Amino acid sequence: MTYEIRTFVLTPFEENCYVLYDPTGECVIVDPGELDEELIKFVEKNMLRPRVILLTHGHFDHFGGAAELKRRWHIPIAIHDNDAEFAGKTYAGGARLFGFEVEPVSADRLLAEGDVISVGQITLLVAHTPGHSPGGVTFYDEPNRRAFCGDLIFRGAIGRYDLPGSDERALFRSLREKILSLPDEVVLYPGHGPSTTVGHERMTNPFLIER
Repeated sequence: MTYEIRTFVLTPFEENCYVLYDPTGECVIVDPGELDEELIKFVEKNMLRPRVILLTHGHFDHFGGAAELKRRWHIPIAIHDNDAEFAGKTYAGGARLFGFEVEPVSADRLLAEGDVISVGQITLLVAHTPGHSPGGVTFYDEPNRRAFCGDLIFRGAIGRYDLPGSDERALFRSLREKILSLPDEVVLYPGHGPSTTVGHERMTNPFLIER
């Protein structure tokens, strides 16, 4: 492995924030759903050097801590163009629909299909995977067979498509073309719940089997 992964379960929605860090201390933060002192202590105790905040999509429970971490470590926020405006509004990624208030984010890099994120020994390919949101993305590490897929798919479930901006047909197209096309051994790191593999979901996920 070229880097380690530390998972922090944040927010009342038990959202997964992933800290990726290589042996030299170079670090990427994926989906900081809220400002978390344990995450900050982990980064600073291990003398990690955060370089970028990556957002799988523009829902508030995935970026609630991003603006403050951006200021703290002077690092950019990257999100797909289709979700950037939604996450940057005062209602911040649907927060008010659920009775929450979070700080909107200002995107420094707009992601698109085929972009490559490279930080130290961490290299992630951006796949546009809309459906749960218009700008949902999956960050795929092909050599290490890892995919950080946000709320597109979970262990035994799939992302919601009844939210503003979501699209059922787009979600199943993303699943078919961008997830089920991957090798069975690829580990999926979802936005909520435990990790799984493409093969496990191909064989057991009732929403995929039904389709």
